[in-house]
Amino acid sequence: MNARKKWIILAIISDSDRLRNMFKFARKHSRSLWVKVIYSLIAFSFLIGFAVFIGSGITSYIKTGGLAPNIVAEVNDKQITLTEFERTLRNLKQEIDNPYIKELFLMQLVNRILLTDIAKNYGFSVSDNELAEHIAGLKYFSDSDGRFNKKIYYTVLKQNNITPSDFEENIREELLLNNFKAFLQDLINPADEDLWWYFKKKNESGSFFVAKIEPEKFENNIKLKESELKNYYELHRDEFKGNVKKTIEYLVFPLSKYESQITVSEDDIIRYYKENKKKFIVKSDSEKRLRGLSDVRAEIERKLRIERARELAKKDAEEARELLNSGDTFEKVAQKYRIENKIAGPVDEEEIKNITDAGIILSELFNSLDEGKISEVKSNDSIFVIAKIIKVDQSQTLSFDEARDKVIKKLRRERAKDLIKVEAERLQKEIKFQSNPVRFLKSRGYKVEETGDVTVGTSFVKGIGFAPGFLASTEGLNTKNRFPVKPYEFLGNYYVFWLKEKKTAERSEFEKSKKTIKNEFLEEEANKILQELVQNARKTAKIKINKEIFAGEATKGTQKGIPLNDLF
Repeated sequence: MNARKKWIILAIISDSDRLRNMFKFARKHSRSLWVKVIYSLIAFSFLIGFAVFIGSGITSYIKTGGLAPNIVAEVNDKQITLTEFERTLRNLKQEIDNPYIKELFLMQLVNRILLTDIAKNYGFSVSDNELAEHIAGLKYFSDSDGRFNKKIYYTVLKQNNITPSDFEENIREELLLNNFKAFLQDLINPADEDLWWYFKKKNESGSFFVAKIEPEKFENNIKLKESELKNYYELHRDEFKGNVKKTIEYLVFPLSKYESQITVSEDDIIRYYKENKKKFIVKSDSEKRLRGLSDVRAEIERKLRIERARELAKKDAEEARELLNSGDTFEKVAQKYRIENKIAGPVDEEEIKNITDAGIILSELFNSLDEGKISEVKSNDSIFVIAKIIKVDQSQTLSFDEARDKVIKKLRRERAKDLIKVEAERLQKEIKFQSNPVRFLKSRGYKVEETGDVTVGTSFVKGIGFAPGFLASTEGLNTKNRFPVKPYEFLGNYYVFWLKEKKTAERSEFEKSKKTIKNEFLEEEANKILQELVQNARKTAKIKINKEIFAGEATKGTQKGIPLNDLF
């Protein structure tokens, strides 16, 4: 789709009262040529001065605090509760304590609310009949004859901890957005050249040989004087700091505490044995044999005891977390459950792993948990843990003697940069004249890898890693001209490379699959429009994010926040 058409469609959906009636009319007659003509005419009055606002992470949303502790966010007077937010994450099997996941998911919820408001403002809606018809068609709620069954409907929702009103509201929103998106797709009328370009982008690829010019090869040969090290340290002393240390308060719910409370009856053992006989079949060279109940009785009893102990420990741990979030102290909660209130620290990221009972779990929380916040319940095979970081000791500047090894490493790396560039450029020129470039590079100590197929949309390239714009640097390469003039460079790393094979898009294949290509194209372009709509709506929307939950987390998952491309 060319830029002019895109701006026309975006302009149509700008915030204007005089367009709302047009939207209502167009929604009913969206396939009418007359409507498309009218829209094309109206669009020109909005083209001048139209701008797209680039989205960032959660920090751009935080306009004000003042929300209750149990409210994650408020968007145009619609609230997202902490219970709802965390329950949904758990149902999706996402890590509640992972700041990137939390930020991404919250932004999805915020954007969904914004888009729903936009669609409603332009006259889109979903009737009760449309909603009922859609739900009745979902296979999850059908009986053995394929018919909708109300009893199954309520049972399935109850099993998934969803109320009918919440479920129906979510389905209504989904249908609303689907209708809105379908309307946008109907406005897009791509020319064949647009679809051909899109097809080429998806289907043209190349595979390459790549060799990284490793900095270590140069760094280890650089000799440094003591005076150079000291001068560098004095100029950059603020860069040489010790590790951050934290003090962590935590509760451990060990399974061993609960096992003694568990009674496993003979009936339980027999039932488990009958239901899981396949687990007790042993294979030999000549036959399969089912182990007898007497042979596995102790094994089954132990397994059932542990499973039930896990259920009790998990239940207590989750209840304890609720109490902590309600304001109870760790000490008070520990007394209630007759466990020890433990404090570790100050410890750094490595030292925390050595804590005997919960070191591995606490090390996972060390960087993801903010000071003063209660962690989600974490577990391993033998314990459940809840933790809170109660103090953070910021890193202190190291003395020269303490920082000496780091100074050497950093100074060597800086000195090696120019050498690496010269070497990469030299090798890139030389391989062109070698009958076997792979052997040539390997003989000089470089590892050569094959990238596999690389397309326009590829951002991770084997042998390089994250490599934005890599394919752009290969422009002009073909089977007759395999070697580029310059090596590929990204973030100070240099890679010598050349073309192995190139796959070109075939016009005949394009013609065969044009219908599918058009659908994919319309989907992608409609998503881009929705992204632009969200960016524009954020300017005037009343959005509040609970700072206690999200402030300081926005840059943990990604330094510049999450691009809106990830949200659709």
